[in-house]
Amino acid sequence: MGRRLVAVLGVLACGLAACSVDSGQPEPPPRERAVPVDRDEPAILATLRGLDPCALLDPAATGAPTAFPATVAPVRTGPRHCEIRGGPEVAAGVTVGTAFGTEARVTEFAQEPIAGAKAYLPRAVQPGDPCVLHVPVSFGYSVSFSVFIDAALGVDQCTVVRGLAGAAIPKLAEPAGITAAPPLPLAAWDVCALLRDAIATGAPAAAGQQVRVTEDDGVDRCYADPPDGPGYGFSLRLRYDVLLRGGTAKTIGGKTVDVFEFDDCEVSWTDGPVATGSTAPTEQVVAVGAPDCDTAEAVAAAVLAKMGGDPKAEVRPWQRSLTYRPDEPDMPAAG
Repeated sequence: MGRRLVAVLGVLACGLAACSVDSGQPEPPPRERAVPVDRDEPAILATLRGLDPCALLDPAATGAPTAFPATVAPVRTGPRHCEIRGGPEVAAGVTVGTAFGTEARVTEFAQEPIAGAKAYLPRAVQPGDPCVLHVPVSFGYSVSFSVFIDAALGVDQCTVVRGLAGAAIPKLAEPAGITAAPPLPLAAWDVCALLRDAIATGAPAAAGQQVRVTEDDGVDRCYADPPDGPGYGFSLRLRYDVLLRGGTAKTIGGKTVDVFEFDDCEVSWTDGPVATGSTAPTEQVVAVGAPDCDTAEAVAAAVLAKMGGDPKAEVRPWQRSLTYRPDEPDMPAAG
């Protein structure tokens, strides 16, 4: 057997066996997978604050006329929240700017493409709980849809919420088309920035505490932990409701407020009436919570002083689709 034939056979054998040949050169390091980068969060939040949440709720999209008749009208319950009610045990709602992070996406929800966009449905819904569907808009936030229907009606909640989200997703892809004009009352305020600034002024010992959006109320409510560990923290919430009266009436910054002392303390007031789509009189309610009433009143005074001016639109809104494609990364994980 000639040397050339031996060499050829050796190469063929090495190829079939997937063996490697030592070239004498060091092997290159494995290529690192790129870590996805989050969207511009301030721009996303600025866009969410400008949306009309009721534009995202279409009763006809529920596909359940027995639960949600076509005559049901959406009602705003906050600057970034809207709901429709088909009866005492039937409700659907949308919350713009819900806190929805990686842990929840991985452990509690499962991905499901809806209307060409990435969405998340709960892995399990406990009896008596609503079915909540999240449409992610950044690594930490979503537009969430919830449906609760009494089991006696025999209507699947999650099927209904899919229909609602499916009708809304094309609108979220063109957010300029559902921007409220003029802005909804209280909607222009960045609640977390308001609370952060008010704590720094009214409770400087707690300045620097992380301020975050709550899961239930979206960007209409922010919360900060107490500075000394467990206990009651600070909160600021904006909503459309009837102001709960009956607390201790006081005047802060020229505004009549109600002070309610529980284990913690809440100071609340109204910025006047608001049209919500409901036949019941509704007000713009602002509520400040703090560990004790002296602190709550000081923080409330700082909020009132800040809200005496105009919100500053310092951030350019997000200009593209708010939704993610099903194959588009929406979490800070390499892959």
